[in-house]
Amino acid sequence: MSSEIDHLNRLITVQGQDFEVDAHKWHLHMNPKINGADITMKDIEADNGVIHVLDRVIMPNMDLICPVCGMGLASIDDVSSHTLAAHVAARARA
Repeated sequence: MSSEIDHLNRLITVQGQDFEVDAHKWHLHMNPKINGADITMKDIEADNGVIHVLDRVIMPNMDLICPVCGMGLASIDDVSSHTLAAHVAARARA
């Protein structure tokens, strides 16, 4: 929930990427920011979690996405290891 980020400077996404949080002006009724995007609506409860509406799209770092299966990983080394272990080995067995 949005009340849990007011003391944070950074968040880690589910994919493992680092996002900058600027929520220190909430007491002035200013919108908090995530990677420079304003949160315009917060804490919208959905069946599978909570939604926060931003005023722009934040794209993941595409260098950290497996080019074969689209899985997001935390580092370039993880992408390389995943691709070699999961996809090269699978092709060798085929």
